[in-house]
Amino acid sequence: MAPGRRCSSFADVNDVQLDGTRIIPVVALPDADLALDLGQALSAGGIRTIEVTLRTPAAIAAIARLAEHSDLLVGAGTVLTAEQVELAVEAGAKYILSPGFSATVVRRCQEVGVPVIPGIATATELQAALEAGITTVKFFPA
Repeated sequence: MAPGRRCSSFADVNDVQLDGTRIIPVVALPDADLALDLGQALSAGGIRTIEVTLRTPAAIAAIARLAEHSDLLVGAGTVLTAEQVELAVEAGAKYILSPGFSATVVRRCQEVGVPVIPGIATATELQAALEAGITTVKFFPA
């Protein structure tokens, strides 16, 4: 996906790879060394995508390991800042999720060409997402 392309939908990641996706595991890894075994287990179980939350210091390293050494489509979750978008994308994240609608996070994702799924809990947040061109949101808190 070209940088600067306005990405608004999770399907923008890879229509074929997401076709039929029913489960997206959301994980918080305390140690990046756990990432590869987890990735292999998920792949063996037929899971094709994973969301690694940025709730632990090991998250960025875990994203990098999964992106480099597994066949999973790796995303970063609990992304709160534009800097975290940069770190996650540099590590290999192919999509970004945030727990709430942040215009700053959405704008940075659109600038670097990575799909973003903001969390929303109110009609106001939904309207802001739609105005930003977002077509896929996550109802949050889950």
